[in-house]
Amino acid sequence: MNSDGGADVRITDHLTADSRATWSPDGTKLVFETDAAVSGQQDLVIFDLGTQKKTLLTNDALVETDPAWSPDGTRIAFWRQQGTNQDLWIVTVDEAIAAAASGPSAKLSGTQISQDPALDQDPAWSPDGTQIAFSSHRNGHWYLFVVDAHGGTARQLTSDTSEALAPAWSPDGTQIVFDNRAGTSELDVINADGSNQHQLTNHPGLDGIPAWRSPQTP
Repeated sequence: MNSDGGADVRITDHLTADSRATWSPDGTKLVFETDAAVSGQQDLVIFDLGTQKKTLLTNDALVETDPAWSPDGTRIAFWRQQGTNQDLWIVTVDEAIAAAASGPSAKLSGTQISQDPALDQDPAWSPDGTQIAFSSHRNGHWYLFVVDAHGGTARQLTSDTSEALAPAWSPDGTQIVFDNRAGTSELDVINADGSNQHQLTNHPGLDGIPAWRSPQTP
């Protein structure tokens, strides 16, 4: 819809429960999870607002969701259900669309950037597109991690005193704000190197899913 609340347009009637839609950086497309295939499988779909066209980004029997578009618009991060694990993947948009068009038997075109015996979710790109912050459920707690966008060893930022969900980077890439579910649900902020974690909100109610305001263009 428009920012004034008008001209709302329905783009799908097959949205899966708790699916999140993410804008492309140029504001022309959305990516979200839908049961788009005839079989009812849950895949990621790109919707072009100009052409009104829906295009499969993934096309297999596994669940892929929680998409996040890279700052340069060429890649999308998401989590994929594999057995009892939720692992993070990154695909190049054009390559993934070509692979998905080949059918469900085609191998997922992308890079697996987490391979933990855990539940990884909430991928968030750093402003320069080099790192992914994410939440990981391990040993009964949700922790905040950062991993290189090409994969590798993830760095743990928070301890078990936090239940860290829904990270969002500051525009300058120096801090990450997140939903801390330890006790009451409040917003915490932490430096990208894991230092200086502190609480931002402190009032009755649940605070969650934070987003940084980008600096205005001159």
